[in-house]
Amino acid sequence: MNAPIIDPLQGDFPEVIEEYLEHGVMKCIAFNRRGTLLAA
Repeated sequence: MNAPIIDPLQGDFPEVIEEYLEHGVMKCIAFNRRGTLLAA
């Protein structure tokens, strides 16, 4: 039984971008604890 190969450099990124920022300049952004929402 082979263990799956895990790439440590590959992060968890969303597959689809649903929304985006318009005309904004942000100095600080943060995700919520689940990584589903972005606050800017």
